[in-house]
Amino acid sequence: MQGRRLCVLVAILLVELVGLGYFIKGFFPYKKSIPGFASRQDQPWDISQPLSGGSTAANTKAPDVEAQYDRLVIMLVDALRNDFVFGNNSAMSYTQGMLRSGNAIGFTAKALAPTVTMPRLKALMTGTVPNFLDAVLNIAESDTSSSLKYQDNLLWQLKNHSNKTINMFGDDTWLRLFPDMFARTDGTSSFFVADTVEVDRNVTRHVRPELERSDWDVTIFHYLGLDHIGHLAGPNSPLMRPKQKEMDDVVKDAFEIVSAQDEERMKRDKSAKPTLFVLLGDHAMNEIGNHGGNSQLETSTVFVFLGQGIRGQPLADKGKNALSKLLTTEVSQIDLVPTLALLFGVPIPKNNLGMPLRELLSSYSDSERLRMLQVSAHQMFGVVCTNDPTVREITLAEAASNTGGPVNCDNEGESTSGVLRCKYRRALAAHRRYAVSGSGTANKVERKYYDFMEHANEHLSRAFSGYDLGAMLTGMAIIGAATIALAALYQSSDKSGGIISTKAWSLRVSAPTAALLVTYLVCLWSSSLIEEEHQFWYFWTQTILALRVLTSTAAGDALRTVLQMGLFRIIRAWNQTGQKWTGEPDIRLYLNSSHTKLMWILVVATVLVINVAVHRLHMYLYPGPTRSAIARRLDTRSPAYALGTMTYRRNADEYKRRVAEAERARAAVLFSGADTSGLRTLVLTQRVFRAVVGYASFSALVYQMDRNHGWRELGVSEGVWSSVRWCVPADLAQVARLVYLCTALAAVAGVACTWYRAKVGVLEHSLGSHEFRASVAQAAALDLLVGMLPVLLLLSRPHNIPLFALFLAMFVLFWSQLQVVFGPRSLTSVADAREGNVSDVCGCLGVLRPSKLVAQFCLANASFFALGNSNSLASLDLSNAYTGVSRYNEGVVGLLMFASNWAGPLWWAVAALATLTLSKQGLTAQRAINTLVGVHLWQACTLLVLSIVVTLLRTHLFIWSVFSPRYLYQVGWLVGFYIICATCGGLLWLAGLAQAQLSMPSRVSSAAEEVEAMHKDEQFDMRFPSYLGFWKRSVPGLDEHPRFDMYDEPHKKRKQQILNDHPEIEELYGYDTNTVWITMATVCVQMGLAYVFGRILTDWHWTMVVVAYTVGGSFSTQIGIIFHEFTHNLCAATTLQNRWVGNFANIPLLVPLAQSFRRYHLEHHTYQGVYGYDPDLPLEWEIKLIGNDPVKKFFWLIIYGVMYIGRGLAQQKQLSRWELYNWAWSIACDVAIYKFCGLRGVLYLVISVLLGFGLHPGAAHFIQEHYTFRDGQETYSYYGSGNYFWLNIGYHNEHHDFPLVPWTKLPEIKRLAPEYYDDLAYHTSWCAVLYMFITSSLLAPQSRVVRTLDAHRYARKNLKVPSINEAKQLESAKDEFVARLKLAADMSMEKARARSIAKAKQQ
Repeated sequence: MQGRRLCVLVAILLVELVGLGYFIKGFFPYKKSIPGFASRQDQPWDISQPLSGGSTAANTKAPDVEAQYDRLVIMLVDALRNDFVFGNNSAMSYTQGMLRSGNAIGFTAKALAPTVTMPRLKALMTGTVPNFLDAVLNIAESDTSSSLKYQDNLLWQLKNHSNKTINMFGDDTWLRLFPDMFARTDGTSSFFVADTVEVDRNVTRHVRPELERSDWDVTIFHYLGLDHIGHLAGPNSPLMRPKQKEMDDVVKDAFEIVSAQDEERMKRDKSAKPTLFVLLGDHAMNEIGNHGGNSQLETSTVFVFLGQGIRGQPLADKGKNALSKLLTTEVSQIDLVPTLALLFGVPIPKNNLGMPLRELLSSYSDSERLRMLQVSAHQMFGVVCTNDPTVREITLAEAASNTGGPVNCDNEGESTSGVLRCKYRRALAAHRRYAVSGSGTANKVERKYYDFMEHANEHLSRAFSGYDLGAMLTGMAIIGAATIALAALYQSSDKSGGIISTKAWSLRVSAPTAALLVTYLVCLWSSSLIEEEHQFWYFWTQTILALRVLTSTAAGDALRTVLQMGLFRIIRAWNQTGQKWTGEPDIRLYLNSSHTKLMWILVVATVLVINVAVHRLHMYLYPGPTRSAIARRLDTRSPAYALGTMTYRRNADEYKRRVAEAERARAAVLFSGADTSGLRTLVLTQRVFRAVVGYASFSALVYQMDRNHGWRELGVSEGVWSSVRWCVPADLAQVARLVYLCTALAAVAGVACTWYRAKVGVLEHSLGSHEFRASVAQAAALDLLVGMLPVLLLLSRPHNIPLFALFLAMFVLFWSQLQVVFGPRSLTSVADAREGNVSDVCGCLGVLRPSKLVAQFCLANASFFALGNSNSLASLDLSNAYTGVSRYNEGVVGLLMFASNWAGPLWWAVAALATLTLSKQGLTAQRAINTLVGVHLWQACTLLVLSIVVTLLRTHLFIWSVFSPRYLYQVGWLVGFYIICATCGGLLWLAGLAQAQLSMPSRVSSAAEEVEAMHKDEQFDMRFPSYLGFWKRSVPGLDEHPRFDMYDEPHKKRKQQILNDHPEIEELYGYDTNTVWITMATVCVQMGLAYVFGRILTDWHWTMVVVAYTVGGSFSTQIGIIFHEFTHNLCAATTLQNRWVGNFANIPLLVPLAQSFRRYHLEHHTYQGVYGYDPDLPLEWEIKLIGNDPVKKFFWLIIYGVMYIGRGLAQQKQLSRWELYNWAWSIACDVAIYKFCGLRGVLYLVISVLLGFGLHPGAAHFIQEHYTFRDGQETYSYYGSGNYFWLNIGYHNEHHDFPLVPWTKLPEIKRLAPEYYDDLAYHTSWCAVLYMFITSSLLAPQSRVVRTLDAHRYARKNLKVPSINEAKQLESAKDEFVARLKLAADMSMEKARARSIAKAKQQ
């Protein structure tokens, strides 16, 4: 069943991914663009010239504007923030000197989100607002879909209209954007951020050789080192000023070279033009060195223009603040395109939205400058017409006709395009008036052109997008369908694993979880709440923890949660993130500025804590015999043993106790006769695991120390540090790879630990009476939790490393038994340790108490932000994505980038896995799948609502700066975290456990629940406390007989155990007279129907059969259940009264069954499963005759009621007095029925009885109750809607445990003692029971458990309930017990069969 649910979950996720693909295709499709390339023929007629040769402003040839420059040098410094050039702390003295002297013009160039390289290069070369999806394609070096080969751009215009030779050196993103464009290139990967030196040297080495050549026209240098320093150490890094000085030196050298060349060229050739040198940045960086968002720091880069003809305003004040005004002199980054196009005399690219920079056109005459503005405005008006086809072009006659006065555009109407057309016509008219009559001034005309272009730029920047609403709506519909399917799967039965729930239609979710989901979905509608999402998770994490404090039933649990709240308060103050408070002081700033020594002390302490935790955690996980205990008697005088013992126990009594327990362990091993080689291998693999994890964490520490010079901050000399790190390679990349290798070896060692632990099984001993031994699944999960920490430390920034120690402390505080990791073992009892009955995200612990998994789910999300991340692309940390990578590889870099940014959620996801294993229910495939369904329902709801939000707000001002990045992050959460890591990784981990043949962890992980058999001479009942057997169910085809058990039936002892814990259940004992009224109503209805079909509807043959099955059969089975109630005296006060209730209920059945049922049913309770004594067991000939044939099983179920009677007759007992009374009563009633209802009425009742006790849903409880669907469990309950009609007959475990509780109070037992019933398998559909029994090859009449009378009596009388310590002492004898049990079972079965044959012969 769980396999089917898993397949359904996988199918739903695939459907969801398809819907996500459709939505992304529609939401991130492409920017609308005008196809083709601009040409000189597209330029408008000069409005200042006389009209001739055409009717429109676009179809007549106009004279070209003369170019001012013929060579261009573009020096692009990646992430060059404006204060790096214009600020007081800038090291670019040469550039600042040129600006102060007026020999250069500078601007703060504003970039638009996303502030990453590829979209910014597109903007700089096309003048458009690029597609937001370019931010994703930016990291894929192999991507060619974003090429500008077929889109108009400045480089194409320079190459094809001015015949320029273009060279490029630096970031290879240019090569992907402009294939076949460059004559000479030398590309460098832009994402190998660990390199801050060679990446720039590779560019600088080309500067002088290339510029000194004469065969170039345009040369581009793209430097990456400054951006890499920002990613690695932030803008305040000590490396930043030297890098600025390096870039300034390149500016100086390059400009001096081209200036000297220009002087010589212009002397030789009078027609030659000078060279324009442009220093610019593609984007900037925020306060921690990242970029991608739209904050002020990230969008503020620079333009600096140098060259002949560039004349800025000399600054009178030569002080340090002389350039401060340039920090606020802002222009749009896309204004570069029309400016350079006009300066070089080439057509402006068709899709440009930028405006020419006024300061760069100042050297032209008024008429030339207005002509340039007309050309630029005409190009932008073409974009307006493309965006709105209803806009008409402006003819020359129309423009020239407005010479009498200004044109008023205020009342043009509601159409923005119409207003733009009016403003363009007004500018043309003003230009015409100025040219023809001299009316006005050139500045006024200029202002009108800029007024039009500014308005057009504002409008087109928002509207010039190509949303595919059809694809978006299709994607939303598919995602919505997947969400509904996940909700249905989430509502399915917990234990049965069914797809359709038969429970009440109520949402199975706790109040805090529901409030969490609703408030989160509401927050997605607000841009501010998306930017500050960390505040949401910080608030809810503390709220969840506070609720756990308020609803705690144990003082220890409340205190631990209060400590967690204190730790989380420190965690949330570690990194300020979001937008509003991102620059505010925090612990990160405190540690990175004035207290770096403290930071490295905390880093070292974290590594030490992790190593101590690994070691001490293994003392908890593997408290098995040491090599000394396995091989020889312990030498109690050994100093090594004494030291190892006293490390954890500092008193003599504890020391003696450990010695004694070790001796008992040795004796148990020797007694078992087991092969100790497996134990030795287990001990060895434990030590290997601890050693490898310790070395990996030390290597990660060395990497961080060397990379960030932490050893210097600690005051350690170079010689001492070399001695400390002697065992680690000198090369940092090799160190990182060593950590990866050690982590892989630790994984192998962990797998070996898991495998050998499963192999040696119970040959382990306890370390203390107040502890419980961890199961194999718990050990595997906790090994993974601590084993992954070295890699996470390696991929984290140094100031974030101490957070993982806090994470570990918070997790340990969830479990009192895990406090062994940091301090003395908890004196908390096992019951207190298990107090928080952990459910999964799908479960409900109560109205207000959140489960531990809900708290950890909040912590996983909060940890993402606590590590400094946000919903802005600027917070993506690339500095650790190249750890250990020598060259760029998209897959490896992408994996490392995800692991470094999602380090916190990944760790808490494994912590949640460990929580599932540590919880009372243990880790099963069912609970794992339920948890996955719950978290996927969360992300599906989030994805659906977010898709709706971005669709409805697609024209919102912050759609590209806030909502779109959040959507990309959601895709990362869905695909990277939930599907790949949580789902695929979790299922692979479970598959590994299954491969090792691990069993489901029991409620209390004690030896009593792991021992599979015991020999007859033992004094303890090893099934304590659940009383599930150690047998494997009988499988048809592999086994010939029912499974044999050497114990007594389990219910009496479980009843004693439950009453010890819940004595209040005895208050439920008694009777319920409502059953009497139900009996009277049932009998009356049946007799009424018999009369109707016998005397009134005498020709309704098939109708009678249908009613007999549906109504009569249902009432017949209900009468059988009433028999069940009166048998235990649950209908009335006295036995006599109950017997007559049974006789009265027997009337519609015609056959005298009531008193016989009472007799044999009580024997069934007394001798449940006892071969030859339990009348409920199938007879041997039934088993052989029916076998495993589905057809035979089908007909066998049809006559099951007859077979049930036959089994009682096979007991061959004399009729009791009350059975004789029952016979007489039934005969008298049958005669009366015949007289009153006729033969057809009798026939109706006969058909009702046969069908009702045959293949009928109400009769399925005969199969449900004791046929074995699970190893070790011989009684099953049914929790479905049928209980409402059939008097809670499905609560069969509860009934067998407490047969004196009436049917109306059976559910109360389960409510009062859920810990004893929640772990038992149960059914939710009787129809499914019948279907499975017929069709399954694993179920047949032999699917029962039997026991001999001798074994039953011996176990009932002599086997007492052992204490936990007593049970642990017996576990080493498992193999011998199993062998003896099998032999005894075979012998007892043969004896029982021989007695049965002998009895038959005697008769």
